Amino acid sequence: QKPAFAPDNRGNNMATLANSVRSAEASLTAENTFTDWMVLSGSPWSAWATGTFSATVTVQAVPPNGSADTAADIIDLDELTAPGVLNGTALCGASVGWLVRVGIKTGDFTSGTAKVGVCKVGD
Repeated sequence: QKPAFAPDNRGNNMATLANSVRSAEASLTAENTFTDWMVLSGSPWSAWATGTFSATVTVQAVPPNGSADTAADIIDLDELTAPGVLNGTALCGASVGWLVRVGIKTGDFTSGTAKVGVCKVGD
C-alpha cells in the first residue's frame, strides 16, 4: 500500500497533502534508505540528522514535472556528513508541489544509526 503522499498522488490530492503532511522522519541503518517523499507547496524546509553514524545524508527533491520513479528527475539539494540541520528556501514553483525526502544513497553508508527528517517551515 502506498502512503497518501506517494509521488503519483500529488495531482488531485495536492492541496490536502500539502496542508496535512508537515514532516517525514526515519531511523536509517543502511544505504539506499530514505524518509517517505513529502510534498512542499510554497514552504521553506528544514532537514536534520542526529545519532551516531558514519554516512552521508542527502536531501533530495523532484520538481513538479518530474517523477520520483525516474532517477534522472531526482535532484540532490544538500548533504550532511555529521549530525546537523539544513535549512532551505521555498523551491521555485513549489506551489505546484515539489517532492522532498532525506536519506542515505547507495555507497554512502558505513555504520551506525542516522535519525533523519525533513519538515515544512511556516505555512
